[in-house]
Amino acid sequence: MLKNKQGISGIVLTIIMIGFVLVAAGIVWAVISNILQHQKGSIDISDKCMGIIINPTSLSCSGGVCNVTLERGLGSSTDEIGGAEVIVSDGTNSASSGKIDGDVVTSKKISITTDISATEADVKIYLKVEGEDKFCSQISSYP
Repeated sequence: MLKNKQGISGIVLTIIMIGFVLVAAGIVWAVISNILQHQKGSIDISDKCMGIIINPTSLSCSGGVCNVTLERGLGSSTDEIGGAEVIVSDGTNSASSGKIDGDVVTSKKISITTDISATEADVKIYLKVEGEDKFCSQISSYP
């Protein structure tokens, strides 16, 4: 009756292979989707930081206190920032002010108590995202 058993086993093999391909595609999709979901937050932060320019425009130190003036750059996005971290340095040693909370609308003066006579200042801004401080990758420097 059934003389051509070869044809039936070919169909079964094809169905099994299609099943394996679908399972493999599902596993690859799950892994890639998970990776992309975790990277989405850092991409969003980079996009928000892209147009924000906060520059240190002056630095003066005397009596263990350094005063740094931060200004929002021309053409900067008006998006609100969470704050900034200012690091002053004398070229060899550095001192951090820690985080200074609050937006820099046009200009903001910051005083840092330090035992070095600083000649340089670096500013790194951060955004508040879901209650957490997320630092932007760009750093502005003076001079």
